[in-house]
Amino acid sequence: RPGFENIIALQDDTHLLGLTDGYFLIDLEQLDKLDHDYEVSIERINVSSIEQKQNLVNLDEEGSFKWEENNVTFYFNTSGAFKFQPLSYQFILEGFNPNWSNWSTTSSVDFQNLSHGNYTFKVKAKVGKIESETPATYTFTIKPPWYLSTIAWIFYLLLLLVAVYMINKYYKNQE
Repeated sequence: RPGFENIIALQDDTHLLGLTDGYFLIDLEQLDKLDHDYEVSIERINVSSIEQKQNLVNLDEEGSFKWEENNVTFYFNTSGAFKFQPLSYQFILEGFNPNWSNWSTTSSVDFQNLSHGNYTFKVKAKVGKIESETPATYTFTIKPPWYLSTIAWIFYLLLLLVAVYMINKYYKNQE
């Protein structure tokens, strides 16, 4: 009858799991030696501005987001993870922070108010003591605001040239 399941620690890494129809011996040291690469993947990405709701990003394309869409949330997971092992993640956002984060069990991360520029997000997983061999990556760009765009810089240059011309003309008329 259900309800009499039990776990007994026999040694540091060996446990006896009592089931309703028998028992199961678990050797955690052997589980750590599994020769399996756990594949980590980015499940979804949301971008948003302060005033707008979150928009889902197409993961098959390199991202190019408007300057206002500078709040980015990444959701990631691991396929093939073994149920009896602790699962943790580590990530880095190149272009924002040069260092990998500490290992965490949280499967999402949120970056707020990113400045314009190029970024590469990388995440890797660790199941037990086995670290994934290749991180999942996503590259994206946050475009500069309109006042830093190429057209704006051309306008600023033209405005400067007109100002220099007008000042020069003014001084010539004063002579």
